[in-house]
Amino acid sequence: MDKNGIFYLEDPLWRDEMQYSGQFASVRYYGAPMHLVCDIVRVKFKYGPKDWIIEIRKGQFGLVILGGEIVIATKPVTQTDEPYYIARLEEEFVFQIDVCQKNFSTNETTHLFTRGPESAGWYNGFVPGKFYEENRKNEIIMVGSITFPDEEMLRAFEAPFATMGFKKGKPSQYNPEAYAVSGTTLKFSWQYVDQGE
Repeated sequence: MDKNGIFYLEDPLWRDEMQYSGQFASVRYYGAPMHLVCDIVRVKFKYGPKDWIIEIRKGQFGLVILGGEIVIATKPVTQTDEPYYIARLEEEFVFQIDVCQKNFSTNETTHLFTRGPESAGWYNGFVPGKFYEENRKNEIIMVGSITFPDEEMLRAFEAPFATMGFKKGKPSQYNPEAYAVSGTTLKFSWQYVDQGE
């Protein structure tokens, strides 16, 4: 936990051995499976000699924890099947996440926490809390940013990301499913899109 009361899991030193098989959840790598009710966005793209996947999750992690996470995984383009492997140190990007919760009954949105910007291959943040209504994942809103190593890689990510229902606009907690590009950074707001498990 940091000084602001935000819980997070550090990038594990042994992550080079961690595999991604299409159903990534950080808590599964730290012991017993947890109660997960999460929206998921998975973006697959090619860049250089590798296939990449960036998976973003938001929702309820455990019975009384709300938050979100982003993970990067790769595999050689010559490898036609899974698994992907969690990003190595040299494959890290810079992330920032703001997580909010909307109360649909009162139409009020509460800011839960901010983390970053920070370099990581696996980025997350969690605070105590739960849904106002059981299993309503779209109460959680994430406004995040991903800074890529160069513009070419950002564009390779942007193309499939935009096909998922994200539109160019001004990302904010009040403007869901919007994104904007500045230099090598893509900022997004996300509330409803869900590729589910």
